Amino acid sequence: MWNTAGTALENAFGGSAGIYHGTKKSGDSNKAFFIVLSSLPEEACMALATYDWGSGSSSGLIAIGINSGSLGDSFVGCTGKAASGNAATACPNGTTVSVPMPVNVAASACTTGEDNSISLKFY
Repeated sequence: MWNTAGTALENAFGGSAGIYHGTKKSGDSNKAFFIVLSSLPEEACMALATYDWGSGSSSGLIAIGINSGSLGDSFVGCTGKAASGNAATACPNGTTVSVPMPVNVAASACTTGEDNSISLKFY
């Protein structure tokens, strides 16, 4: 997954892949992590967004987002958010959008082309 220069991770579609630290809950200090995959085609975005990464709270999944940045502290206690523009989120046992993300929500957020990103937040 290294790029040709050997300096950065790339996903299978040539976009960036990164792992970052973040907070699990407000006031926490870096007890969660994000996996972010960028420059995804629409089909890959749909497949990753609708996969069940962990629908139960014991899975460690905090949230999954499409084109939503790094899922920072605003997603602590996530209830999910239906597609708005080209962004959407889902959370395990989410009261608005639950994991796995419904196909219609993912379809509204995943855009045609190779400019989609998926963010997965775990603890």
